[in-house]
This record gives sequence, C-alpha cells and structure tokens, in this order.
Amino acid sequence: MENLLTEIEVEKILSDLKKDEYRNDGISHLGRNKTSIILHSKESGLILIRGNEDTGYEHILNRHSLFSRIPYRDNPSKIRLEMPPIEWLTVLSKIFKNENLNIEKNQFPDKFDLYQGEHEHFDNKKIRYRLITYKNTGIIHTF
Repeated sequence: MENLLTEIEVEKILSDLKKDEYRNDGISHLGRNKTSIILHSKESGLILIRGNEDTGYEHILNRHSLFSRIPYRDNPSKIRLEMPPIEWLTVLSKIFKNENLNIEKNQFPDKFDLYQGEHEHFDNKKIRYRLITYKNTGIIHTF
C-alpha cells in the first residue's frame, strides 16, 4: 500500500508554508520528515516536500533519477542528468498551468491533478513532462 499524504498532512504543509522560514522561495531546505517543505515557488505555487518512497522528493529521486539503482518492474521515466532539484520547479512551473490540466488521462482525479506539457531545455531539446500534484494544491506528488 502506498504511503501518500493524508488530508491532514496536506493541510499541515499548506499551513507551514506561511511560516517566516519559507518567505524566501530561493532557499532549499533539508527537511526532516515526510511533510517537510524542501522547495517552493511563490510565482507558480508549486511545493516540493521531502516525502517518502511513494511521494515527493524522495520518491522522485529514488524512482526517476538516472543514478537510482532500485529495480522497478515497469520502466519509470528518468530525469535529465543536468537537471538538479532546484531546477525542477523552474521546469515544472511551465507545466503547472490550467491549460495543461489533463482530466481525461488522470487515473486518480479525486486525489491528484495531472498536468502535461512540454519544456524546451537549454540544448533546444523539447521534453514532454507529466506533473502530478495533490488535488487543488501545488504539492508535487511526482513528475
């Protein structure tokens, strides 16, 4: 069973975001537990939490990093090597727009919002991304 965020944990994250320590969105935080905020973007509203093996930063790093050595039955998409976590929000902010919301392909519409869109990287390579956030929040589940 997946260990996703509960409604109470989502509310805690959104409440914590109002604290003074998160006033500057250019600072990366270490995060000690599942609901710790690592990065956020005031401009887009995206929030990257520490998470765990099933959601957030730890999930993305373990499942989608090129350096991950964890075997998966499926073939998960991998993040570009030159794209550090602080750049994730820059790229995903371009995807996190109402016009990219995809209701038809969302397998869990009661829990998540699915956004799909392209980003052109510095080398002119266009990559299509899928961003999944917790419903009606900017909290990143995965991409």
